[in-house]
Amino acid sequence: MSRASYGDGTQPTQRSDGRWAASAYDGWQANGNRRRRWVYGRTQAECKRKLRDLKREIWSDTQQVNVNPRETVKSWTASWLDDYRSIARPTTFATDESMVRNWIVPAIGARRLSELTARDASKLQRVCRDGGLSATTSHYAGLLLRRILKAARANGYRIPDSVMLARIPGIGASNRSALSAIQAANLLSTANARDTWPEPPSLPDLPYGAISKLAPAEAQKREQLKMERLEWTAAQNTDPSRWAAALMQGLRSGEARGLTWDRVDLDKGTITIDRQLQRIKPDAALPPGYKVTRLEGSHCLVAPKSRSGIRRVPIVPWMGQALTRWRDIQGDSPFGLVWPLPTGAPPTRVHDLRAWRGLQRVAGVHKEDGNLYVLHEARHSTVSLLLAAGVPESVVIAIVGHASFAATEHYAHTDLDAARAALMKVQDRLGLELES
Repeated sequence: MSRASYGDGTQPTQRSDGRWAASAYDGWQANGNRRRRWVYGRTQAECKRKLRDLKREIWSDTQQVNVNPRETVKSWTASWLDDYRSIARPTTFATDESMVRNWIVPAIGARRLSELTARDASKLQRVCRDGGLSATTSHYAGLLLRRILKAARANGYRIPDSVMLARIPGIGASNRSALSAIQAANLLSTANARDTWPEPPSLPDLPYGAISKLAPAEAQKREQLKMERLEWTAAQNTDPSRWAAALMQGLRSGEARGLTWDRVDLDKGTITIDRQLQRIKPDAALPPGYKVTRLEGSHCLVAPKSRSGIRRVPIVPWMGQALTRWRDIQGDSPFGLVWPLPTGAPPTRVHDLRAWRGLQRVAGVHKEDGNLYVLHEARHSTVSLLLAAGVPESVVIAIVGHASFAATEHYAHTDLDAARAALMKVQDRLGLELES
């Protein structure tokens, strides 16, 4: 769109008071929205003249910015990442940096910022799809590119409107589902009967050097058996209360792995969720005000990503009994973690996923297509069980800590009885009974 058109603002329009008004875009605000400046006139001709003068002023200011007209996407994103590192959460930065270096730069990194077109945005989407990324991840790549280009505009670079207005394909349909009440109850009962589990799949011993001579199908089968044994061991070393926290309380993996006993009040029957376990390199740059409690190595306790993730969740009697039993038999953990590794060290996300998969294999629980449930689908099950029990959506959201319909601080302190009653319904639907 040429500068003579009104693609960079609005044409003069007459207001109810008889005066004429028009606007032009002048850069970008800190929140990523375009900044608009207005002019007014008693007549349409006067308004048009003022609009032309305003555009000349804006154009002159833009030209005075000292930027390299040959700046490429690759060189600009390198500068952008350096600045972004100091303001983004470490895990968010790692995700975005990976997207930039592995997808955006290889796709359109050689293109000059001033010469980008809608075809470049389409090329990025095509490269992502051809590379096996999901529709949701490809959608995020498009949004990230637009955010990067907005920052370039804010720094004085001329970015064509065509690439900024290019269509970004929508996210794909989620293939995640929820476990049924029968499946959830089966998992919990299986976890409570670990002493009756069958032995893990056997792995035949082979002479030194024989593994490298195996046929591809045999080598793949052996690797699968090794993984299943690791999953079985991880599940065997995980207390059943961990899975009750996932299926009944809706805790995320990071929230459960970062839960410490000082956040569990068995007398009042509540769990306070205000931290999660993440891996952050010791030399990683942290944004201002970002608090980190470092445990060991890269394992850190950090606040949830959003305020809605901070919540206080009631413990139903069955869960309270399971936690009490586990606390009495648990080994020492120098960090006070509720579910550490057998060594007392912080559990990794990989260990958590392996244990979850191992439990499903032993219990014979899987989806209709034969695939195992991912751990995050346990939260889907919590929501489904609560809704099936007739619990209001606002109470469900408060229990699991979703961002939408987030409970207020007032709710968290005054409506615990309602949340406890809701979770009691889940306990009943799972057929869980207290030990005498």
